[in-house]
Amino acid sequence: MLLFTLIACPKPVDIEGPPVPVGLPVVPAPVAPVYTRAPGIPSDELVRWAIGPSSGSQYDETLAGAAAALAFIHDEHDAVDEAAIRWALFRAGWPYGFQTVDLVTVPADTTPDALITTARAAPEGTPVGLARVRDDDGDTWVLIVGDVAADLPPFDREAEVGEGLDLGVTQRALAPGGDLVEGAFVYGEPGEWVIEASGDDWLVSVPVYVGESTPEDGPFIAVDTLRPSVEQAEVGAEGKVNVLRDLLGADDLEVDPVLSSLARSAADAGAFEPSTVYDSSAVAISCTGQTVQGCLDRTFWSIDSRALLANPEHTHMGIAARWTTDGLRLWVILAG
Repeated sequence: MLLFTLIACPKPVDIEGPPVPVGLPVVPAPVAPVYTRAPGIPSDELVRWAIGPSSGSQYDETLAGAAAALAFIHDEHDAVDEAAIRWALFRAGWPYGFQTVDLVTVPADTTPDALITTARAAPEGTPVGLARVRDDDGDTWVLIVGDVAADLPPFDREAEVGEGLDLGVTQRALAPGGDLVEGAFVYGEPGEWVIEASGDDWLVSVPVYVGESTPEDGPFIAVDTLRPSVEQAEVGAEGKVNVLRDLLGADDLEVDPVLSSLARSAADAGAFEPSTVYDSSAVAISCTGQTVQGCLDRTFWSIDSRALLANPEHTHMGIAARWTTDGLRLWVILAG
């Protein structure tokens, strides 16, 4: 489950001795060309103090770049969501997951005690990204606690047609044209590829842009932090599914009451059974997130669900939503 927490205001704790900073904050690069971990030492003196020399966590410049990107997004939208977090991680070059994201704005050149306590309390060896970014309201501090189940070798986030990729683990790739490639491969066409690397109990899924630059924005531009009712979630998901279809070059789907009924049955049962109404052609996509957008954004970066979303033979959909202890669960049933 993806979990992120937005802290409204700093809470005082017994932290002493922050330095008096000189000049503006030193902001880590929010965009990097390679997917990789980047352990290091913060260039910003307040961030360096905040991480602390005795902290067991490992400051990571890649994660810090993603944290800076989230500060910029928050400045523009007054919020961040799961989709924004995921996109910030991709553009910064972080291929792995995250445990938590904390964000707080404090007066310029001051420190958020509660956030710093969280950063210093990260378990031994845990990668941590921390950045502070100055805006009209003060300094926005963003903390990302990373989650790395297995290390991968560095690989390019942007590549050229004809280049190869072999990560030395089980890997799959979905080409822009829809072809699925397993094992080591050569990028055979330009566009947005989805790369998956996996082990027995872990999975990494990221986009790679071949013969083109990485877009400025992810699939969803607006930030979604709403906790809608089930009915509102279902209606909202219908439009957002078609946003993803448009990005994948497929025609919009129409809502079908039979498929909606199948989706509700799947949501209640926790599993999907194909229906003879569509000659067993109906297929299901399921996701869990904190919002509609966060849930569906996850499906966009999964090879299996993206392939279903992009299938031009699908013409209709049905959607059901349920709130669970893990968040919002969506069932999307597609058929032609």
